[in-house]
Amino acid sequence: MVAAVATPLIEPVPIAALGVVVIAAVMGMLDVGGVWRLRRVHPAEVGLAMATLLGVLILGVLGGLLVAIGLSIGVYVYRSIRPHDAILGAVHDVDGYHDIDAFPAAETIPGLIVYRFDAPLFFPNAPYFKERVIALVAAAETPTRWVLINAEAITYIDTTGVATLRELRADLAGAGILLTVARAWCWQKIETAMWPRDLRSPSGRSCWFRRDYAGPFAAGQEVLDGLHREEGGDDGDQDGRGL
Repeated sequence: MVAAVATPLIEPVPIAALGVVVIAAVMGMLDVGGVWRLRRVHPAEVGLAMATLLGVLILGVLGGLLVAIGLSIGVYVYRSIRPHDAILGAVHDVDGYHDIDAFPAAETIPGLIVYRFDAPLFFPNAPYFKERVIALVAAAETPTRWVLINAEAITYIDTTGVATLRELRADLAGAGILLTVARAWCWQKIETAMWPRDLRSPSGRSCWFRRDYAGPFAAGQEVLDGLHREEGGDDGDQDGRGL
């Protein structure tokens, strides 16, 4: 009698119980604090996480997974085309040269741009690299005489990157600006394709430097010597000693 009467009433119970189990499992998988902590890494990471969540809720698990993969590939391509870069300056009591945005107290040398490109230099981002250097030269408060590329983060360079460097060197030379390179540890086999290692500045200084602070020191002397000559000075070395 109970089975005949109660069966229709308790029939949905297994499905409801299964739903509770699924919801409990999903709640255990949610980590709101962990998602929010992604902001400390990069705001885009939070956007990817939320887009994936919405994709799963709207399109299902497979659709959400495809959304996550597509967005991740898009972010990777964008960061490859437009990677982080920085203008470097000297910080008191800190060795080497550092990002002036991260170290507001960093000092730069008038007439010199120390530029770091934080990615391999290859065909997707080579135009952006050239555009950035040209833009920095145009935006400089004082006329630029030297551009020093800190190549420590450029772990790979292809033929397009080499061609871009050659074009940039020619464009800057046409404006009276010398392009130099420091910390180019991975370029030994292709340096000769860019320009001769014995390339010299007008005063005879080398354009290749093993340390990023050796280049600015030489460039600073070059710039000050040039300014002194323009002002009609007789002894350029006297200004160079002031660095």
